[in-house]
Amino acid sequence: MRFIILVFLAFLIFTIFFEAGNRIFQEYQYLHRDLLNLVEKALIIREGNPPRYENAGFVYAPLAIIPVLIFKNPILTSSIVSSLTLALFIRQFASRLGIYEVIGLIMLIFNPLTVFLATQKFAFLVFYILFTLSVYYAVKHISEGFSLHAFASGMLLGMLFFVDFRAILAIPFFLLGIWLSTMHKEQAYIIAITIVKLTPIIFFFLMWMYINWVFVKDPLHFIKSPYSVFAGDITSIRISIPELLIYSFAVGITYIFVLFLMLKKSETLGFYLLPLLIFYSTPAIILTLSIKMDIFIPYMNLGIFLGFFGFVFWVWLGSPRPVVYISLSTLSLLISIFLAIKIGEDNEKFFTRALLGLKVDNRLNIKEEIEAARAVINVGCKKILTDDNFTYGVVYFHGRPKKFVLPYNYEFFSYLSFPKYHVDCLLLDRTQKRDLVLRRFPKASVGFVSDYYLAFEGERYMLYARMGVENAK
Repeated sequence: MRFIILVFLAFLIFTIFFEAGNRIFQEYQYLHRDLLNLVEKALIIREGNPPRYENAGFVYAPLAIIPVLIFKNPILTSSIVSSLTLALFIRQFASRLGIYEVIGLIMLIFNPLTVFLATQKFAFLVFYILFTLSVYYAVKHISEGFSLHAFASGMLLGMLFFVDFRAILAIPFFLLGIWLSTMHKEQAYIIAITIVKLTPIIFFFLMWMYINWVFVKDPLHFIKSPYSVFAGDITSIRISIPELLIYSFAVGITYIFVLFLMLKKSETLGFYLLPLLIFYSTPAIILTLSIKMDIFIPYMNLGIFLGFFGFVFWVWLGSPRPVVYISLSTLSLLISIFLAIKIGEDNEKFFTRALLGLKVDNRLNIKEEIEAARAVINVGCKKILTDDNFTYGVVYFHGRPKKFVLPYNYEFFSYLSFPKYHVDCLLLDRTQKRDLVLRRFPKASVGFVSDYYLAFEGERYMLYARMGVENAK
């Protein structure tokens, strides 16, 4: 019976997420460009010339890209992965959920920022939930002493690395929490618990270093690559870091409330209070470190991370003061909506406003990618030279990556030197100075490439066809 309920719940959540994501795509031509980039790289893994298997791990974490390889459609993939993850999350606490807990969880799951993550940045949502559960089982082990909880915490932390490489930032705080919670134990016990909890993530980290070294001659390529998740751009924030922290905690206001409840139980928790606080503060610490290291800007949606932490620990504490918690959850929902449509990062703002049927800024839609892909087909390009680090959306909507000569192809740079002898068309993004085709032909941004004519021009993308290439129409 519980399995049937879980399946029904997953299907219900999936239906809501898929309908929301699909409606916004159909009505507003919106898809987050990070997700679009991910599905294009997955397309090249499947159908590239040759298939580029290195994409699954050397820049993109494998558990983020493998679902895209399976389901192909970006919105379908996001909705399935997010709904299954949330259903399994609920399953962990099903026996402890009363009416107040269900109300609080519903407001958290269907918060517009959660829906944004679930449909556009599913890897973030999976990261948030797995991290929350890893810390939850670490705390369960501290309070109850079952070794199975320590094992579950370690395995979840290891899986976390394969969802997002930034999981390595959690290792020092897990070490500190383990040491503080076991310092009164025998040395053999401390070593055993440390091994159980940290071996998975350390093993996966070292294994990924080895694979990167074998294939790309750099063991830290997945960190150092300019397209890695560690290559953040803090200058893109239009608000100050203190404001960002304040807004994130405002969205996750229940996190602060539960911290207050934990401190009130300090006498009951006794010796374990300090390690519990270390574990509980990890999302806030990782946020601050990420910003300081200029590697990860989560914007308002980090408040959702804090919200899941708050919910789990509220349930763990025995769900005290439910009326206050529900009131703060409602306030969190209202704050999330207000901040997302007024102050949030551009994508959060666009998505939330579109979700609520408000006026949106069309700059973020992907209509031009679709139009450029159609132009490539209509012009009759049989071989196109392009830098898909910037034109990935056009490659994806074209759907036939074997027709494109991309930077990972061995012949790319020789073709770039003398394109008229090798390719029918040149596709570039004139807004990106790092675009390799634009760097080779700087006058292309103003409409001139020798031996080619301008076949399509948009605000971002320009398509040049070689003289003599007939229009397919």
